[in-house]
Amino acid sequence: SPDTLQLLQAVADQVAAAISGLRLRGELLTRLDQIDALGRVAHALTGVEDADRTTHFLAEEGMRVFGAERSAVFLLNKAPPSASCLARVGLSADYAQAFERQFHALPSAQALQEGRPVFLEHARRDFASPIAAAVQAEGYASAALLPLVFANETIGILAFFHDRPHEYASEERRLAVAFADQAALAIGKSRLFDLVSRSRREWQTAFDAAATGLAILDAQGRIVRANRFVADLAGVAVTEIAGRPFGELFVHAGETREDPLALSTAAGSGVTVLLEAGDRRSLIVTATPLPEGGHVVAVDDVSQVLRLEQRFRALFATVPVAIFTLDEAGMLRSVNPAARALAGFGET
Repeated sequence: SPDTLQLLQAVADQVAAAISGLRLRGELLTRLDQIDALGRVAHALTGVEDADRTTHFLAEEGMRVFGAERSAVFLLNKAPPSASCLARVGLSADYAQAFERQFHALPSAQALQEGRPVFLEHARRDFASPIAAAVQAEGYASAALLPLVFANETIGILAFFHDRPHEYASEERRLAVAFADQAALAIGKSRLFDLVSRSRREWQTAFDAAATGLAILDAQGRIVRANRFVADLAGVAVTEIAGRPFGELFVHAGETREDPLALSTAAGSGVTVLLEAGDRRSLIVTATPLPEGGHVVAVDDVSQVLRLEQRFRALFATVPVAIFTLDEAGMLRSVNPAARALAGFGET
């Protein structure tokens, strides 16, 4: 009857309104979740994490935000064009290896290298070659390949894979690009931090293991850092040497000497001085001024060499055997007293 039809229409209108409200609520919650994810990625930029942890965090977070079943991060190499998998979540090693080997031949490779995102809503059709078998084995139907651009250079690819056909709406595409921009900053920063940290560790290892004394001094001549060689020369534990005045460690107070730090500061370049330390050691000290103040100082103990030289000079002067020394051209450089007597040379 007409009344029944009107009642049913009213119920249908209410159901439609409820469904529309639920749909809007779901879309709003999705957008809030996505915005929250971008906030977490941005927060990750304020921390200092190693590149591996940052890369896995971004792959997992992006996969959750975009409802993907798999994700991966690939590093791009310029010459020759190639890709290396840095992290993968839910993605098989076989597919990652196929992507690495055939990246240069993929239809999307050029666009990605130029910093343009690629959305494959029908991946099995678009990836017909050269990794069709790998796509079929992996089983995904759609993919979003997002370039990671850092310092105006595409350093990698952030990839998300969906098992069912997926239409990437314009809003989702914009969000994906924004997420990739944040990811590129995070990964680029982490990689730079790792590089600096690794270089610093290598420098510290070389500094501490050097077979000569090395020390960094502040503008007042106090030791900021010194290796074990300097600590052993000074007779001070390496953990206690920081903050000590460099001169007091090797020279008795009041002893007249040339100050290598003052000389290098005045000259504006490195200066090498032979110092007679308070314990009768002979030290070669090279001081080089730093642009921001302070010095880098190298110290070598040449006491044994000088003692050997003194012994040789004494032997050279007193041995009853004639000794001649010649240069490369065969010209005489020196003769001892016995050689002078034998050759009839005068004292001069």
